[in-house]
This record gives sequence, C-alpha cells and structure tokens, in this order.
Amino acid sequence: MAVKRRTPDALRELLADMMESTLGRDRPQPPNPKQVGQKQRFDEITHAWVHGCRLALRARSDEELSLLLNEVDAKVRGFAVEGVALSLAVLDASEPGVELRWPAFLQSAGAHYGEGVCLGLGWAHSRLATRVPTHLNELSPLLGWMVVDGYGCGYALRYVRSEGGLHDQAPPNDVAGYAARVFDQGLGRCIWYIERFQVKGVLRVITELAAARHGDLWTGIGRACSYGGGVDRASLKALERHAGPYRSYLAAGVAHAAWARLREDISSPYTQLACEVLWGLSPAATAAIASAAWSDTAPSGPDDMHEQWLGRIRTRYAEVAP
Repeated sequence: MAVKRRTPDALRELLADMMESTLGRDRPQPPNPKQVGQKQRFDEITHAWVHGCRLALRARSDEELSLLLNEVDAKVRGFAVEGVALSLAVLDASEPGVELRWPAFLQSAGAHYGEGVCLGLGWAHSRLATRVPTHLNELSPLLGWMVVDGYGCGYALRYVRSEGGLHDQAPPNDVAGYAARVFDQGLGRCIWYIERFQVKGVLRVITELAAARHGDLWTGIGRACSYGGGVDRASLKALERHAGPYRSYLAAGVAHAAWARLREDISSPYTQLACEVLWGLSPAATAAIASAAWSDTAPSGPDDMHEQWLGRIRTRYAEVAP
C-alpha cells in the first residue's frame, strides 16, 4: 500500500475541523480541576484522531501503518484508527484507478477496530460526493451502518462550524428512511464532543432538536460517553436522570461501546464506569448483552437487523436495569 504524501483539499478541511474553535479550541481555560481533566481527555482524543490522519499519509505499507498504530496509546488508539480510515478514504477518492486502501486497512491493521474504520469512512463521505448507503451492501449490517453514523457525526461538525450551532439541523436529502435515524446516532456522538462532555450543554442541544429524534440522539450519546468518556460518576448519573424515557437508548449506546472495546481487547476506565452506572454490570457482562442480542437477531434487511439488535438491547436493559 503506497501512500503519497500530498494532502487533498478535503482532508485538509477535515483536519481543520478538529483543530479550530468549533470544538472549543478558543474557549478560556477551565476554572476547576474537574474541567481541567475533561479538557485533557478531550485533547487526548482529538490529538489521536489527527495523528491517525497523518499516519495514513506517512506510512508506505500496511506493515508500517500497523507498526505506527501500535505505538499509539491503547486508550485512544481507536480514535487514531478512525483518523487513518478517514485519510485513506479521502486518498482513495483523490486518486481514482488506484486500488482502494480502506478495505485493505479494515482487513489488516484495523481488523479489531471495525467500528472505528467505518466511522472514519463515514467522516470522509461527509466531504465526498458519494452516496453513503452504497456501503451497506459491501459491509456487514453492523459495520455498514457505522459508515452512516460516521457520516452523521462529520456532517454535523461541518454544519456547526459553518452555522455556529445545530439549530434543528436535519439530515441531508440523500439520507432518508432508517439511514436518517443512524445519522442521528452519529449526530448524538458529535454533540458529546462538541459540548466537551458538559452534560448541561448536551441537554441544551438536544432540546433544540425534534423530540422524534431524541431516542437515536441518546443512543449516540451513550456510545460516546462510554467509548470516549470524559466524565465522572456524578455526571453520568445526571446524564442518566435527564435521559428520562430514553434511558434504555442511552444504555444501548453504552453496551455497543463496551462490545467494541471488548473486540479491541482494550480496557477503558470510562467504559467501566459507564457500564457500572447505566447497567450495574462490568464491561464484559455489558458487552455480552450486546453480543447476544446480535446473535439472536434474525437475518433480514440491514436496517431491520440493526434496529432489531438495538431493540433487543433496550429490552434487556428494562429487565436488568439497576
């Protein structure tokens, strides 16, 4: 896999999104130790993401890329993988006729980070003139929808950067049906990071969006607060309380993140805390619920399977919720 060093315009724009004030780079210094810790975690995540984007430009082979990724701190390696996949997808689009790089990455260095690879691919699609749903037939039903999730997160970030806020921002016209719901799950993840793990800010943004979208938004927030973390037990308790009738959606996102962490073979204190608070279980036990729900999902169309799976997790939550 030979990767040229030049950086396409679309990739430069995406890198700028992570480095500019949309994600709070121009905010004043946090006034208390708790917010200092949140800023540190936020910076760890964004730096890993950008570092991953740049690793894809540096590596001259799959083997070198794998070695470079293994040097990234395991606690944030998933975010670096997302950045790598984004860069590879943009490079693929900028060099037509060259063998696609991102599928090879998914089968090699990114094999244990399937969700991260596909989220990065979705980010790339938020800048490229490609219809995201085409990948639903190329990937497994679970990973295919992660592309749409990533698209929603990347699209929302760009919208916030240009408009100054979400303002009831709707999915683009080419994202309809069940894809619009998964788009909103990506939007929920984006809200978590845009608001820098501040529960009050997250709640404020949710109220700006239509109530019919709240369930999927909370699912995305659950994934982000468990996988990315950034908050303590008290904040997670507040998040759970404010989720109200959408607690099971929040919990489903937490379970998905726990399952992703298990497949990555990476232990995260943030995932552990989210599983304890929302499920009253260990990450391994929570991940087992998500895994069993997928195994019990009847084969059908990709949208039906994905929603069946999340629905089974929500049902299980109602049975075991602390």
